[in-house]
Amino acid sequence: AVRTERDRLPHQPLQAYMDAENIERYTIPWQQILMFFVRTQASHEWASPYYRFSKRQRLAWNSLWKLAQPGFSAPASPASLASPASPVSA
Repeated sequence: AVRTERDRLPHQPLQAYMDAENIERYTIPWQQILMFFVRTQASHEWASPYYRFSKRQRLAWNSLWKLAQPGFSAPASPASLASPASPVSA
């Protein structure tokens, strides 16, 4: 049982709190943020802002990047995704 104060609703983490319309509305900004990371982490010839991930961010980014690759099938254990990978190569 979830304990909560009498005047508060129980908090249930990882529940989808947004309806489909709001999810669609927020998709584009998140895609733009992810594309910023893709562009700043890939080697390239043009001038761009300097941006560097922390070690924890780098591990999370590498895990996400692995999942985004064509033909990648997720392993049974999410822990195996935490190993370093080669991010975008342009």
